[in-house]
Amino acid sequence: MALTSDTEILLSQIKNTISLWSEGSLSLEKAKLSYLKLNDQYRKLERKYISENPRGFIKGLLHNHNIANNATLTALFALGDESVEPLAFAGDAILLKAIPQKIASKDLDGRTVKKVRLGEHEGKAFSLFVKVIAVGRESIAAASIASTPLFNQKDFELLAELLAMLYRKNRELYAPVMLNYINDLSSGISRLFNGGKNGPVYADLFILYNRPGTFAGAGIYNLIDFSHFVVKVLKTTYPANVHIFAISLSTYFVLYDETTKLGLDIKRNRIDFNYHGNNIPYKIVHTEIGTQQQLYLFLESL
Repeated sequence: MALTSDTEILLSQIKNTISLWSEGSLSLEKAKLSYLKLNDQYRKLERKYISENPRGFIKGLLHNHNIANNATLTALFALGDESVEPLAFAGDAILLKAIPQKIASKDLDGRTVKKVRLGEHEGKAFSLFVKVIAVGRESIAAASIASTPLFNQKDFELLAELLAMLYRKNRELYAPVMLNYINDLSSGISRLFNGGKNGPVYADLFILYNRPGTFAGAGIYNLIDFSHFVVKVLKTTYPANVHIFAISLSTYFVLYDETTKLGLDIKRNRIDFNYHGNNIPYKIVHTEIGTQQQLYLFLESL
């Protein structure tokens, strides 16, 4: 099967790159180039096999793991402070419902695969395998359920590393320069409005003044690097529980609730955006959003 062969080749190349980096055989620059090439290969596979569903390729990887590794279910979850949310899965949907509670109740350190006995059904003993991986300030968990000793834990761990790399690339590197943020905006603001917030929410809108022609002929990776730099500065300036959105190369905003505002101790007009020796001037607009109408007007202003 072509998909299986292509996926196995990519997984093997990823495993080899990780091993070389761990052994110190790759310089930082060569490691970066290797990851960029791996990401290009992934995107070629995505274009080749993906369905119209944007998660089609990820789901294909999960489905392929079920077949190749004798698993009943394989899934990917986003881990919050008090939540375990499924991102994609392949396999038994009924078993999927049992996983979040099991993950939330276990002490998962991310260093090893955790094996949890689920019980027996029709003479088969089912086990849950979980691997947690930190992705920046976020964490994701790969999970798989199997009822046979033929399940290979190493193959599952390799899949978890691949999923983490893909998630990291999309969330931390490419997300800042994407123009369509409506889903992120809606989900982030909805969580604050509907998640038991105390009072209004607040938005600090940063508008950076890049000199005309600054990025002329810069190339996509330099644009990505600059946007990633701005997001990183904001992440290190604000507390971890804020929401940061990049609207364009020059426009970003930080969204937070009343509780965060009360404990906020930063000087917004003194943040240093020093990019490769160039100090970038900016202005900031602070907005209080207390009603749906104010929210609508704020989004319209963007």
